[in-house]
This record gives sequence, C-alpha cells and structure tokens, in this order.
Amino acid sequence: PSGWRAGPASSIRSASFVLEGEAGTVADVSLMILPGQPGGMLRNGNSWRKQLGHSALDQDTFEQESQWLTTPVGEGVIVDISASAAEAHSAFDGRLVAVVIEQPNLTWFFKMRGNAKLVEAEKEAFLDWVASVKMDGQAISATEVPPEPAPSVPARQPDAGQKPAWEIPESWSETPAGPGHFATFSVPDPNRRTGEASVVLLEGDGGGSLANVNRWRLQAGLPPLAEEKLAGRVQSVFSNGSRFSLIKLAGRSGSTIAAWTTRPEGTWIIKLTGPTSVTNDNRAQFAAFLQSIRFPSN
Repeated sequence: PSGWRAGPASSIRSASFVLEGEAGTVADVSLMILPGQPGGMLRNGNSWRKQLGHSALDQDTFEQESQWLTTPVGEGVIVDISASAAEAHSAFDGRLVAVVIEQPNLTWFFKMRGNAKLVEAEKEAFLDWVASVKMDGQAISATEVPPEPAPSVPARQPDAGQKPAWEIPESWSETPAGPGHFATFSVPDPNRRTGEASVVLLEGDGGGSLANVNRWRLQAGLPPLAEEKLAGRVQSVFSNGSRFSLIKLAGRSGSTIAAWTTRPEGTWIIKLTGPTSVTNDNRAQFAAFLQSIRFPSN
C-alpha cells in the first residue's frame, strides 16, 4: 500500500513494514507463517487481548465478535482490539488488527499494531493487503471472472407494482440486462478493468442463503462453506425499511460483494462481481447503491 515502508528484517517474519502518521505516531505491520496451528485462534486472540488490557473471551463470544476475510490462501479471522486506557501508549500503541488464516499445515499471522488513530486510518489498506496474498501459481485473474453458475430456482421479472427504485453511482453505467437479470451495470476501476453489478429477483427464498453463497464461492474459485460456518460470514444491513444479508468473497478467480433480501414477491439479490481491484475500489459505491434501494411497499 502507498506510504508503507519496509521494516526491520526478522528470521520469523515473512514481511515487515513500518507505518508513520502525524506527530511521530507509528504502527508496525508483519506477516509470520508458522508450521501447524500454534495455539489456535482463541488462544492467540486472548493473548493479544491480555497484552492490551482486556479479559479473555470464551469460544462462543470470540466467534460472535469475529469477522471473516476471504483470501486466495483461505478464510481468515479478523481480530480488532483497542487497548484499555491503562495499557495504551498514544504514540506507539493503542490498537491491534490481525488476520489469522489456518491451513492444514501452516498458520498465517498478519498483524498491524500501533497508534490507534493511525491503525484506524490504515485498516482498509491493511485488509486489502491481506486479501491480495497468493502462493506461486495462484494469481487472481485481472481481466476475467468465470460465469456465475445458475441458481437452483428460476429468476423472474417483477410485476409493475413490485419494481424497486434506486440511485446509480456516477461511475457505473447501465447496460442491457443479462440473462435472468432485472438490471445490469458495468463497473470500472481506475486501471480500466471492469466488473458487473446486477439486480436479480428469484422465486421464493431464492434456493436458500447457503446454496447461493456457495454458488458465488464456486465462481470465485473457493470451496463450499459448511452450513454452521455461514452465520459468521454474513452481515446484516438495513436500508429504507428492508433488512439485507451481505457477504464479501475474494478468491483465485475474482471477488464478489452480494446482498439479498426475501420479500413477498421473491428474493432480491444485488451483487457486484469482478477482478478484486474492481470490487475493492467500488465498496463505497456498492454500499451507497444498496442504501438507495426503495421497494414500493416500504
């Protein structure tokens, strides 16, 4: 990321960076890849909590408070801890953001720790950096994303009184609706790569959240998700009287941001798909588009 500079080398660090903010504030960024699964997710998270002046969490609370990040090398747990007042050192410490990815034989530890204000300012860049990691031979395609597998239930066109209204982001361009789509938009990034945003109405419950998420994971080059893991990956977003479920995916074959809500006429799916650079650059636009959607009965 822009503004990061190489940090001191270490025999156990695969990457090291120093971030500098205003008035001499600093943060340290590191990547360590260790054999096996040293300590486990909960033990490591509680170790960091203790360092920053907090009590330990039990497994259920830890899982409820954790968020997930999809990367080309696996699913990562995001840990975000602000220091207690007694433990914070304003210039050099105060907040830790980490992503832990467990593989069968390796555990990846991405960590950013330092001044709380600086860590907050760099958090999105840090997560983008983590999501960009890849092993040799696992490069994410910059120009092509595989077509989406067909949903398990048919798409339909809404009746006249069921059509939603919205505001299209300035950088998006409406295009002829694709097969089964109610609306389709071309979405660019500054490097002239393009993705696609779409609005689809499926019959009934749309085939279920798990089936649709795994369909999008397949498109992104990710393995299917077990049902018990779904709740921890999905966020709730409220917009103009409607509750949407939202998920973000990044894999070897591209990235997806998808939101869906089930209404009497069926399940509406709003989705952005494309190269990771496109979805990263259009997160705010997607959020604004979602927040602008208004259904006639709301």
